[in-house]
Amino acid sequence: MDRPVGIICRNVVSMRCRPDALSESVSQALWGERVALMADSRGFALIETPDGYRGWVIADAVCPALSLTGRSSTRLRDTGAEPAAHASGLWGTDEQERVIGELLAPLRTQPRSDARPITLLTIGARVTMAAGSDDDGYAPIALPGGGIGFVETSAIREPPSARIASREELAHEAFRFMGIPYLWGGRSTFGMDCSGFVQMVYGLHGTILPRDAYLQAAWTGAEPVERNGLSPGDLVFFGGDDPRGRGITHVGMALDPPDFIHAAGGTGVTISSLEDLPYSAIYRCAVRPRLTA
Repeated sequence: MDRPVGIICRNVVSMRCRPDALSESVSQALWGERVALMADSRGFALIETPDGYRGWVIADAVCPALSLTGRSSTRLRDTGAEPAAHASGLWGTDEQERVIGELLAPLRTQPRSDARPITLLTIGARVTMAAGSDDDGYAPIALPGGGIGFVETSAIREPPSARIASREELAHEAFRFMGIPYLWGGRSTFGMDCSGFVQMVYGLHGTILPRDAYLQAAWTGAEPVERNGLSPGDLVFFGGDDPRGRGITHVGMALDPPDFIHAAGGTGVTISSLEDLPYSAIYRCAVRPRLTA
């Protein structure tokens, strides 16, 4: 079935389990992400993000894809593919697309630091370059609803699929998030949960992981790794003994063993040791995602 495609036009929008502003937030969608539109109800839209995750968002947080790209390709065939394959249909191959690489980047009305901010973009947000050259260190950005905004050029990266990162680069990227607060369902600079954190780190380098920890542990795009063979960038998992994998409730990223970095409830992004409690008691497995470009 073909699904219409929209573009997120708020800096961060909560994805909820039901079309109700008081229902649980299960994830977030970020500015500029292309999403498949699955249904609508009571002022909410059911969207599917490039990782295959679904949730309800406020309907006016999604703009028609055509309003930004100017292209007629605004429908996505629902193939049931795994996240990496599915994502290619949503990320697209627009040569003008870039990604925000700084933790926070003001989007302004004019190319100067004292201009009125339109919104505050978070790392991982997608932007489409508008016609024109950089102006005093600012790049022109096409706004989803029409018009132009400006972001500091230094805050913008080439698309993450441009090259394959090394595992050392992944670990270095993870350090940049130290101190980001923990937020259930979060995947932005304003707050992250454990799986949203590792998903963001890998996503910035072109590999799209599934959204939840138990899905990441079972993902076919990763290979199992023994605990004594851990390397920086490997994902380490913790939790119960459910044989279906759903007992896994937490994930982090290995650094130099036994250290790992993770988004911990009550603490935020921090570094812990696999040899310390409670992690030594609840460690379950590790995987090494295959890096893609």
